[in-house]
Amino acid sequence: MNSFESELPQPCYGLKTILINPTHAEWARTLPLGIAYIASVLEKSGLPIDIIDMNTQRMDLTGVKDELIKRDANIVGITSTTPQIRVSWEIAKLAKQINPNCKVVLGGVHPTALPEESLSTPYVDFVVRGEGEVTFLDLIRALGGNVNLKNVKGLSFKTGGEIIHNPSRPFIGNLDSIPFPARHLFPFPEAYKSPMLKKKLFADIITSRGCPGTCIFCNKSIFGHTFRARSPENVADEIEFLVGKYGVGEIHIADDTFSFDIDRAMRICDLIIERNLDIAWSCSNGIRVDCVNRELLRKMKKAGCYRVSFGVESGSNEILKRIGKGITLQEARSACEIANDVGLTTIAFYMLGNYGESRETMEKTIAFAKSLNTDYAQFTIATPFPGTALYKLIEKHGKILTKDWERYGIYEEPLFETKDLTRELVAEMYRKAYREFYFRSTYILRRVRNIKSLRDLKAAINGFLEVFKRLIIKP
Repeated sequence: MNSFESELPQPCYGLKTILINPTHAEWARTLPLGIAYIASVLEKSGLPIDIIDMNTQRMDLTGVKDELIKRDANIVGITSTTPQIRVSWEIAKLAKQINPNCKVVLGGVHPTALPEESLSTPYVDFVVRGEGEVTFLDLIRALGGNVNLKNVKGLSFKTGGEIIHNPSRPFIGNLDSIPFPARHLFPFPEAYKSPMLKKKLFADIITSRGCPGTCIFCNKSIFGHTFRARSPENVADEIEFLVGKYGVGEIHIADDTFSFDIDRAMRICDLIIERNLDIAWSCSNGIRVDCVNRELLRKMKKAGCYRVSFGVESGSNEILKRIGKGITLQEARSACEIANDVGLTTIAFYMLGNYGESRETMEKTIAFAKSLNTDYAQFTIATPFPGTALYKLIEKHGKILTKDWERYGIYEEPLFETKDLTRELVAEMYRKAYREFYFRSTYILRRVRNIKSLRDLKAAINGFLEVFKRLIIKP
């Protein structure tokens, strides 16, 4: 039994919690699943819970202040990625100004990586590190039951001027035991949009947690390195619920490693087919090129999948080894060729300016991207996020150019340098990658031939504008 299934001390039910998703720049408006899962756990336990999603509610800090005054919460929980953290601190400050007795809790990838940074501000009381569902509930149990906070695993807090880091909490073993995200507390589904959709209404889902990969640019502090999966039946139940309850027509699977267990992925496809779930879906977050085969991709297409993204990262086997990707160029080529042959729309993700890169290796990446013949390529600039091995490497062997965390979310600006890698070179290669991939006459002709509807035309125009923006980025 998970601790969120046990009864709470009676005073806990008088503690009202507001969970907030701070505003940040993003290419798509997606529902913040992290706080949606925490909200579902609190709600299942009978606790009063409310949500503020600044992005979809078009809310600035003044709007947040008005809502905090109106809703009068005892606990304010704020999720935060690295580019959101400064806004998170501003919200924490507002919450304390409105109600000095409220408890402010930060969670998410950035506070997990740097808990002392947030706790050093006078407005943050607690940091929930890692998976938040059970830890957040145990914190409420401690606050309402007068339990020693040192007994709450996964919690960092301050007392008497001292910052305390409790032992980490074990990861949740049975993901099926977690209730579905509390989407009904959000303006879902109408307020959530993506520029690449086949259907009007869509939802993101996570079918697994944890990634065994060792990529140096990735922070595994939230879900860990061990692959943990929801059962195929539980996943199909959520999709069926989204279709029946909300009329969702498209699903984006946001897993890090959806196809790590190929048999499980096949079973999910079988259940979608058996239940006659009429949906379009995609693996929007990318799947590993060494975790697919022709049989799986065929089954995915039969079950409604129309687009797959592959994390290729580099066109140099040397760099792939150096960044811990654990794949080869031949595996990447094979996966993309099979997906193209099966008839899926293909996207390849690439990263320029990684540790150990040179002009030569980045040229290889551009050439390899053009040779794969994917429908789209997304080039980003390597970003040294706190909590990653890349961040530690650059601190030791290079120079981090800024700790203005708001600049860490666009992936279009070089944020570090090494002896052989200047920001000017990386910016130059970034622009070159987009120019050479998208402005080939053969590519343009292929895209024009694929325009079959007004929706396709609008997507092509929006895509061109996005590429043009990247071409004018200055170093």
